[in-house]
Amino acid sequence: MTAGPLIDTFPVGPLQCNCTVLADPRTREAIVIDPGDEAERILRALESEKLSAVALLHTHAHLDHITASRAVKEATGAPIRLHPGDRPLYDALPEQAAFFGLRADAPAQPSPATPTVTSSHPVRNRPGSQGFSAVDWAKPRASPSTNPAATTIAIALSN
Repeated sequence: MTAGPLIDTFPVGPLQCNCTVLADPRTREAIVIDPGDEAERILRALESEKLSAVALLHTHAHLDHITASRAVKEATGAPIRLHPGDRPLYDALPEQAAFFGLRADAPAQPSPATPTVTSSHPVRNRPGSQGFSAVDWAKPRASPSTNPAATTIAIALSN
């Protein structure tokens, strides 16, 4: 039997958004989902398990899901993946923060769109790897939400 992925979910920031680190136990490559705040804590979670972030995925661009993206990207080099429909909200991070009496710097630029994350993502179908096989970013699945660009990130293990 093959071991499953490493999964660590923890709340970050003043709004307590759940951030998830999902990693392949063999390659130690990780996807960080919704790095909403507390970049140092997210980086410690990666370091404590000796993980290398290969992508930062966002379910949507509300400030509690994106505020730490710049710092995590700068520390890891991992590309930022975001639904294109959420780009205006993403770019307005400082304004979102000000609305709540918080401060946030301008966000880092998301990575250019790729045909699909499944075909370009470095952890998929690597020999000896669990492989993250069902993240489809070019055709994101709509999520029931107040945000029309909200995205469900479906991740299934390939065998």
